[in-house]
Amino acid sequence: MKKAIKTIMMLFVASSFVLTSCSDDTDVKDVELTMIPATTSGTYFVSDTLSITLNAKGNSDNSLKSIKISKAIAGQSGIITIFENSKLSGTDFIYVLKDTFESGEVGVNTYTIALTGEKGTVQTKTFTATVRAIGLTESTQTPVSLYGQAAGAETQQFIALGSFSTFTLAEATATSNAELKNTIDLAFYYGASNKFSLSSLDDAVMHTVYTGLSAFWTSTENTRITGLTKVTGVNYATIEASGSDKDLLLLADGKTFGKAINQIAIGDLILFKTKEGKMGLLKITETTGATNSTAVMSFDGLVQK
Repeated sequence: MKKAIKTIMMLFVASSFVLTSCSDDTDVKDVELTMIPATTSGTYFVSDTLSITLNAKGNSDNSLKSIKISKAIAGQSGIITIFENSKLSGTDFIYVLKDTFESGEVGVNTYTIALTGEKGTVQTKTFTATVRAIGLTESTQTPVSLYGQAAGAETQQFIALGSFSTFTLAEATATSNAELKNTIDLAFYYGASNKFSLSSLDDAVMHTVYTGLSAFWTSTENTRITGLTKVTGVNYATIEASGSDKDLLLLADGKTFGKAINQIAIGDLILFKTKEGKMGLLKITETTGATNSTAVMSFDGLVQK
């Protein structure tokens, strides 16, 4: 009987040891990986440098084992750049990831960081860098003028923003509306309540001003929709002097674009985008007249080449 009790006690102790060992292994704390700044994405331009500080930490029960930092380059499927692939030891490791973007990396580049401890789960983080090319802008050089819808047959009420070419109503609608369909971005009009207004060709108010073309306004052929928005806190002269579209692209980030801008006044800055995706900026330099036959609006303009 005593022998049986002794055997049972030994089995109990053994099983307790096994359970305790499993519990200890389960309770091991994973290694930690943090990024500074903590954001997981960003927008950059060619020649910009990405800088992220990676902070790896182990603990008394789980030392650092290895770290691997890789980059998938935009537009280069299957090609991976390895920044770091090192064995580690101890409980602390800091790595500053720096990368200067080149012209061949325009698009979305993805960085993957994998940190391994002697025990536990591998810790991974990713960062996506959207890289843009830096282009140039063209300016109007001299102010461009648009006239009220009743100002006369020889005055210009329509504009193509890619070239800042202006058109009369007759020119805009000649050859079965070929210019409207293929070239023109905006119409200018003057109204009693809206005053000086610029609008895309699908703006309903503009349709009531330039009548007789309703079949075109509502057709699927009318695809030259341009987004407009007023902006503040921008120095037009500085953007013009740089000759680069970088500031325009940054200015457009997060903006909501509409179909028309009304109540336009001298000094207003209007950011626009064309059907082709070009960004541009208008600075209103003149608003004269108070009827649809005397209204004149002039502006300086910049647009991406």
